Amino acid sequence: MYKHFFKPLFDFILSFLGIIVLSPFFLLFTPIVAIAMRGNPFFVQERAGKKGKAFKLVKYRSMTNKKDKQGNLLPNDQRITKFGKLIRKLSLDELPQLFNIFIGQMSIIGPRPLHMKYNDRYNYTQKKRLNVKPGLTGYAQVHGRNSVTWEEKFDMDVFYVEHMSFVMDIKIFFQTIYGVLKRSGIDKQGQKVGTEEFLGTIPNVQLKEVDESDLEILLKWRSDKEVFKYLGGGFHPVDENTMKEIVDSMIRENNSGTSKRYIIMYDGCKVGFIGLYGIGKQTGVGELGVYIGEHGYQGKGIAKRACEELEIIAKQNNVGKIALKVVSENIPAVRLYNSLGYSKICTHIDEREIDGRKVNVDYMEKVL
Repeated sequence: MYKHFFKPLFDFILSFLGIIVLSPFFLLFTPIVAIAMRGNPFFVQERAGKKGKAFKLVKYRSMTNKKDKQGNLLPNDQRITKFGKLIRKLSLDELPQLFNIFIGQMSIIGPRPLHMKYNDRYNYTQKKRLNVKPGLTGYAQVHGRNSVTWEEKFDMDVFYVEHMSFVMDIKIFFQTIYGVLKRSGIDKQGQKVGTEEFLGTIPNVQLKEVDESDLEILLKWRSDKEVFKYLGGGFHPVDENTMKEIVDSMIRENNSGTSKRYIIMYDGCKVGFIGLYGIGKQTGVGELGVYIGEHGYQGKGIAKRACEELEIIAKQNNVGKIALKVVSENIPAVRLYNSLGYSKICTHIDEREIDGRKVNVDYMEKVL
């Protein structure tokens, strides 16, 4: 109720009141900025709104448009003026965004609107920050602002999206006022103005070809019911001799190049298994595998993070689609893959046999 009704209503009312109360300020301050910037007082740039849709964000200008001999804009710290530094410290440059809020493009509280080019650089979890309207201020801004990494900032944005409430918004609102007065988390004198460009999260996942040293961990995964909650194929343990035959077969296939079977390494720990097929031919990726640590089950949080980063590796190898099979009754696995953006394509009746009974298998896909 708050997210879909009261929050938009509050945004409209408060932004309208803010514009009315600050109208004398806007009328006086706008020509001052125009004089200080020697031209247009407003900085207008296309930013990503809700669902990644573009809108025109409006701010007061704090930088000149000085360019080098090649016609390229000079670095931020060479274009910002003393007046610009002052209004940035006081956050006065952000006030015109009240008009963006009033017409429904932004919210008072929410993840900050970023460049459109970032839309394709977010991983699956980071992209959730686009599920709500961007904000004039947000959870990340009162917990570090420019002093935290992009990944930390996006984690906080997603936390806000998933836990949004009236109480949280009130806290962020007053923390923002306190932060502006304290001038915390903003660019300090002598430091580079603004933040570094976000180029995408570097994966912590590495793929290591299966070899004989992986026999023990693969046997453990196949024999642990907790593991198979998050492996789509269902619980069907094997003995050590059979597992050795399977591993030997994988090694032969790796050497022949017919397919590639990998152990997924996450932060140096063996967390799963994957088979890649048709690399460079826009075909699929086999079962996403088992997401546990070498020293015990770690929960689906690591499953999601490893899977997201695994998709980055798949894209780098020109794999256009990830395909997997999940036993229909394996509800935890089905829910996990649904949450990661996979869709059921079809169901094969009685495809597998588990504990002496036939079970259905769902085929799921995700286009990258």
